[in-house]
Amino acid sequence: MNTLAEDSDILVVNKSAGCVVEGPSKNGVLSLVDSIRKEYGVTVYPCHRLDLNTTGAVVFAKNKKALVAINEQFASKRVRKTYLARVDGNWDPSWNLVRTLISRNADGSMQNGETGKEAITTFRRLANWDNKSLVEVLPKTGRTHQIRLHTAFHNCPISGDTRYGVKTEVTYPMALHARNLKLKHPRAQEPLDIFAPLPDYWYTYWLRNCPLEV
Repeated sequence: MNTLAEDSDILVVNKSAGCVVEGPSKNGVLSLVDSIRKEYGVTVYPCHRLDLNTTGAVVFAKNKKALVAINEQFASKRVRKTYLARVDGNWDPSWNLVRTLISRNADGSMQNGETGKEAITTFRRLANWDNKSLVEVLPKTGRTHQIRLHTAFHNCPISGDTRYGVKTEVTYPMALHARNLKLKHPRAQEPLDIFAPLPDYWYTYWLRNCPLEV
């Protein structure tokens, strides 16, 4: 388990691709909640979720009081989540805000459309090379698959995203990583600034030939 921060109230881990945060095992891989219970012998409560193949920082509460305090921060939008994404195509620097309505399709996928819940994401292009772009992503709302849909909105889907991007076999999990979490500790109320290192394959595959040192 790649632990980023831990005390008597919280546990923050760097999630790998291929596992769900909570629920039944997926493709024979235990959820993070079950893995933590098995490895540490403790029950934790997830304060938010990441998609199956999204990597990066996930915060868990170790008790119900901490869970309530952190959930209140998420509900009042006082938690700042920053992602890194490599996308296919040339991301225009002027695309710094995407606002759509997101709804669910019958097959369980999501879509940008004329009805649904409002979703807002801000973007900052960090690098561009070989018809690829590295972008910093700050979601302002927390809709399912929001970042994936908002990059695809400009025809620059996240690299390796076979649902909303190119439907071909890919070598590595999609290039979306929850890089940074900023929130207040649920008990001490001190600011927490947590960074999750990128998986190694980002540097050898997704960021190969990138002009920016990440």
